[in-house]
Amino acid sequence: MAEAEPTRAEKVDAKRLATLGRYAWTAGLPFLTAAALPLFAPFEVALFLMILGLEVFGFGFPVLLGLAAGLVSFGASERVLGGRVRVDERGLWIGERLVARDEIATAWGIGGGELEVITHDGDELRLMLRDPSQAPALGEALRALADRSRSWTLDDGGHIRWLLGKLAAGYVPLGLAGLLSGISPWMLATLPVAMATTWAFGGGRRRARFAADGVTVTGRFRTRYVPYREITRVRRRRTLALAHAVDVVLEDGTVVCVLSGMDEVRARIVEALIEEGRAMVTNGEEAGVALAGLESASEQDLLRRLAGAPQPERYREAALAPERLFDVVRNPAATASQRVAAAIALREAPGGRARLRVAAEVTDEPEVRVALEELAAEHFDEARGRAILRRLAR
Repeated sequence: MAEAEPTRAEKVDAKRLATLGRYAWTAGLPFLTAAALPLFAPFEVALFLMILGLEVFGFGFPVLLGLAAGLVSFGASERVLGGRVRVDERGLWIGERLVARDEIATAWGIGGGELEVITHDGDELRLMLRDPSQAPALGEALRALADRSRSWTLDDGGHIRWLLGKLAAGYVPLGLAGLLSGISPWMLATLPVAMATTWAFGGGRRRARFAADGVTVTGRFRTRYVPYREITRVRRRRTLALAHAVDVVLEDGTVVCVLSGMDEVRARIVEALIEEGRAMVTNGEEAGVALAGLESASEQDLLRRLAGAPQPERYREAALAPERLFDVVRNPAATASQRVAAAIALREAPGGRARLRVAAEVTDEPEVRVALEELAAEHFDEARGRAILRRLAR
């Protein structure tokens, strides 16, 4: 059992932070009322208020920075009070408060005695330890304890910078459009442009979801799944904003940015996590992914296996043990067709459907996840079987 004495413990609530980001754009709404001033106030009064509004708008930028820091510190974070920090078979204890092992996704020790823990809900727990040398050992113990049967998500960690960007995305375009429209009715056309700009820059956050078979990168406008087996190289680089980014190079030469805007410690962690996924592919290739002829079986034979019909003798002879099939279903080195074929065979085994449900929770490859969810269902008809086989033949 690992144990340490903390000096500070803080939890960043992912749901609260997301809610703050969702409504941050409203910071610019007060300035939109300026667009209606010419309708209700004399010109001299409206002009004076516009000049005053522009001055307030200019001095508002430092206020936004303070607002972002305050919202993250007091709106999305909470201090976790308690005694000693310890790790046992049940999870992470902070005094009498328990973070159960099935809630823990990963953890790492940072220089200076800081321990950071990520939960499957996306919450971040940061602990400052009195003895800095204990942080790496606690992080290693938590990683060994973490539940690897579920995928989990990581962002760039710059919560104040991110929320400041969301506030500015509403404050700048809506504020300018409202003030300009108040000066002249001809500027009312800037309002829809400002709203479109706020929508474009005020939504979403780049995240990376780590699963057993690959990484799903979610950006502001698109989502991309990257299998570990297609990654040939991971590289960490400095950005123009003096932050760090992590890219992956695929077999076809495509470069995909996984996360950017990170500090050096988090960038190293992301790099290590992807390399860990690549190591799983190497281990899977060494273990082999042969499927005893399942992929060469005819459609009718496979449909009989899906329906649980008696099988020809040659399949009984070539059958793989359920544990072996489950390994293939979760093997990141296997192709989508190999994993689906193994799932088809596993469905017939005792407890096979329950295992497929577990595998579906940790799988991000789209066609494989859909196939696993369908195969795990209690009732399975021929039309769904043929759809799976069409995916298998791609």
